[in-house]
Amino acid sequence: MKVYAINPHREEIIVCFLGCGMNEQAVAPLGESTSKGIIVLYDYTTLSFPPDLEEDLRGKKVWLIAWSMGVWAAIHTWYHTGITPLQAIALMGTPFGIHKNYGIPPSWFLATLRTCSDPVREEFLVRAGITNSEAMRPTEEWKQELKALWNYREKPKPELALFTHAVIGKNDIIFPPEAQDRAWSKEGIPYVVWDLPHYPFNFFTSWEDILDVPHER
Repeated sequence: MKVYAINPHREEIIVCFLGCGMNEQAVAPLGESTSKGIIVLYDYTTLSFPPDLEEDLRGKKVWLIAWSMGVWAAIHTWYHTGITPLQAIALMGTPFGIHKNYGIPPSWFLATLRTCSDPVREEFLVRAGITNSEAMRPTEEWKQELKALWNYREKPKPELALFTHAVIGKNDIIFPPEAQDRAWSKEGIPYVVWDLPHYPFNFFTSWEDILDVPHER
């Protein structure tokens, strides 16, 4: 797992888990629009929470944001920290990751893995609603991460009550909205459904705007 940090020594920290294949440019539209420190996590080829970061977060006020497969990655790594965030918001993803009922259908994911190429990468950017191609890492790195996530797909989901609420994008064609609806209903987590594509960060004006997402529809 890779780490990108802005003002990480502040006493209030936002931790953001990104989607598969992404890098810190994915949240570039938000800039430094908060007085809080920002920690961005990505690349789940190795699924382990950075131990140095875990120590740095202890005793601080922490808010958690997770997007896409980052929702799944957060569930599988955060519980090791023992840290309870003040809020944990899921954007266009589910704790089940690759799942026929509660996540990305396995057939969809496997098709992307098997056909992974530069043209497929460009198509993915369009389908996700990502206009900045620099937000996504090179094709070969994406492929290796897809392969790792595929191998992790049957990893048991920790029984962790992490997320406080979620946002579902009605126009999401990466994580089916109906699968997100079923997943959060199953988990008993409140969520809102907004007229958004899979990629959300062009539609929030700041980090604080995300933290202000309502808990109820």
